Amino acid sequence: MTKRRITQLWLLIAVVGIQIGIVALSIALASQMPAIANGLSGAATLILAGLTVLILVYNAGVLNATQQSASATRDEAEATRDEARATREQAQATMRQAEIATQSLEELRRTRELDAQPVIVRLEGSMRVAQGRVVRDVAITNIGRGPALNCTYVRAAESADGNFMRTALFDLGVGHRIELPAEPVESMEANPLSLLGEKVEAIFCQDQLGNTIRFLPGTPRPEVFSRVHADGSAMPPDWTAEYFQLLNYRQPEVPLPPGPAFVEATHVLGNYSECHTAVVWEAVPALDLGLAEYDVDVIQEWVNTLEPRAKRASADLARWAYQPEGAVNEQFWVRASPGPCVCAGAVLDLQSELADSGSGLTASLPLVDLSTKWQVYMISGRRLAQALGVRRIRYGLTLIMSGSHDTPRLQDVDFGILQKPPQKATPSYYVRHFSNSSAPMDLGDWPEDFLKLSIREVLRRFGYRATDELISSLPFGRPPS
Repeated sequence: MTKRRITQLWLLIAVVGIQIGIVALSIALASQMPAIANGLSGAATLILAGLTVLILVYNAGVLNATQQSASATRDEAEATRDEARATREQAQATMRQAEIATQSLEELRRTRELDAQPVIVRLEGSMRVAQGRVVRDVAITNIGRGPALNCTYVRAAESADGNFMRTALFDLGVGHRIELPAEPVESMEANPLSLLGEKVEAIFCQDQLGNTIRFLPGTPRPEVFSRVHADGSAMPPDWTAEYFQLLNYRQPEVPLPPGPAFVEATHVLGNYSECHTAVVWEAVPALDLGLAEYDVDVIQEWVNTLEPRAKRASADLARWAYQPEGAVNEQFWVRASPGPCVCAGAVLDLQSELADSGSGLTASLPLVDLSTKWQVYMISGRRLAQALGVRRIRYGLTLIMSGSHDTPRLQDVDFGILQKPPQKATPSYYVRHFSNSSAPMDLGDWPEDFLKLSIREVLRRFGYRATDELISSLPFGRPPS
């Protein structure tokens, strides 16, 4: 309320007070001085009329003030509405700027990824057969602007020996080319080609930013699963799971090849003086370090347990032999080589007779003695290997079927007390020498299956079949220690 309005209010209150006072005075003088009372009544009436005019004037001022206040309120509301509109427009502009910034960042990220993304192409080579398996050679080149990491090429199998074919993992620099074979995969349950439809091949890799990429030959645009989605913000496509299985899958390792001493000891081509057999064992992997003097001493003690009469050939050669007095040939021998590899051999004790044709001497292979000798040499050989600190081992067996012209050649098998199996064919004049090698195994494993397989193959050399029952009766079970 303004100062003017306050003054008008006090003036109105004063006039009303004067009017009330005049009316009261006129009432008091009405009985004594009627003329004066009538004059006062008239004055009160005039004052009342003036008061009415003042009230009207005051109300008009109040009404004007109310209108001005309403107008100010309306102006204020419009200003507030304009401010709210401006705020909304500013928020929309800020949102558009944020979207533009996000798009700019996405375009920048995509540009960086394209600058680092490889482009893998392949050139098919010829098919070939390696170790009984169909192999396809491929040449793969990176023509992109970034290196390709953890690459592998996958193709539908060319034959029934695998679910699909794949190369080993490889890396490709910019502009680099590599040639390698795609080989069948047999033991992997998942098939990365199951999601390709009519496509029969694919190339998987990763770039240096961690993105996973799949190239389909014949399709120019690769499929990319970005690393920014690897946190779960987007579901990865199914083919990424197949790819990571490929990354973690490893083909069964090819057994390490035997060392030169083992190969030489199991080699049976050549001329020999007498029929004999040998048992060979070698540490896996075979080392090329020479035998220490301590190892030679341990082997010496082991040789004495097999044949106490065996003597060492020389101080420089780890070879022991027993040659009976007056005999031309050695009857027992042991040779130790780096690896370590130990070969123990002995001449077979044969009962010879003149051949039916009258040409030379023949004899029958004493099967029980042969089986016993193999088992004894293997049991003692395991103990020697343990004493030398060997953990994995490979076994070899040899059997020489014929010697020089004045010694008997093997023409049949002496089964002793065992039941003779049916002989389906007659052996030739010279039965082929026998040699067999086991797969590498832990020292604690017993090669029972290897022994049975070897005996079965020896019997087949003499024409015997259906030998399972006979072989199961031989004492090839695991020894107690």
